[in-house]
This record gives sequence, C-alpha cells and structure tokens, in this order.
Amino acid sequence: MSSLLSTCLIVLIAFTVLLGEASEPAKSGCGQKGICECFDVGTASYEVNCSRRNLDACPENIPSNVTKLILSHNLLQVISSNIFNSMTSLKYLDISHNFLKDLSQDSFWGTKDLVKLFLSYNYLGNLPNGLFENTWYLETVNVGHNLLYHISSDLLMNLTKLQTLDMSNNFLKDLPYDIFKQNRWLRKV
Repeated sequence: MSSLLSTCLIVLIAFTVLLGEASEPAKSGCGQKGICECFDVGTASYEVNCSRRNLDACPENIPSNVTKLILSHNLLQVISSNIFNSMTSLKYLDISHNFLKDLSQDSFWGTKDLVKLFLSYNYLGNLPNGLFENTWYLETVNVGHNLLYHISSDLLMNLTKLQTLDMSNNFLKDLPYDIFKQNRWLRKV
C-alpha cells in the first residue's frame, strides 16, 4: 500500500510540475516572446505597438526608453498608478478604445515629457484633479467619447502648452468659467 501511495505521490508531483511549466507566464511586451511590435527608432528609443492584442493589463518588459506606446483597442479596465513611471521618454500614449472607467491621480506621473495623450472611446466618468500635474508638455489631449459628466477647474491648470483638447461626445453640461485660464496656446477645443 505504501509503494502505491508513493507512486501516486510521485505522479502527482510530476503532473503538478508539468502543469506549472505549461501555465501561461505574464505577458511580455517586447523581447523574444513579446506580444507587441517593438521598433528601435534609433537614438536609443523605441516605438511599441500593443494594439488589438486583447490585453487586459499593460504588458511587462516595455523598454523604459519608449517614446511612443499604443495600447488602443484592447480590454484594459485599469491603469495601475505606477505602470508608466519608468517610461520617462514617453511622448505619445494611446489608450483609446478600451474599457477604462477610472484613472488615479498619479496615472501619468512618470510621463513628464508626454506630448500627446489619447483616452477616447473608454468609459471614463471623471478625471481626477492632479491627473495632469506632472505632464507639463502635453499639447494634445483627447478624452472624447467617454462618459465624462464633470471637469474640475484645476484639471488643465498645469497644461500651459496645450493646443488641442477633444472632449466631444461626453455628458458635460457646462464647464467651469476659468478652466482654460492657463492654456494660452489652446487653439482647438
């Protein structure tokens, strides 16, 4: 009986080890087994296209020197507060056509050089104060086709280089009278 039990235990352990090796690892963005298209665009920078990959989370191993990151047309519901912190060279970020409902105040804090941000076609109901606090170089922000019902007067305060803002097709009834007071370069709303 004990040899049968020992044999069963060995088979069970071997089966568990095999299943563990066959389980799907965390999705990697770039690299040999990466699910994204990663392009070395010279000058030690990358453009990464992760669109239409059925991603429910931002993949790992995105190069920290990425300048353009496309995560559009996926299944993203949440943007972790520290996911972009190491991407300090990021200039273009497209997270449109996902299922985002909320963003945290520090969602984009690591992206101080960000110039273009696309958040359209999501389910965002509110944009928290401080969302753009450390993104001083933003020139284009697209939050069109969401469920936005309120924008605070301080939301765009630090966006002194903002030129284009798309808030179309939301549920905004009115805007604070002083929302654009710091946006002297704003040309298209």
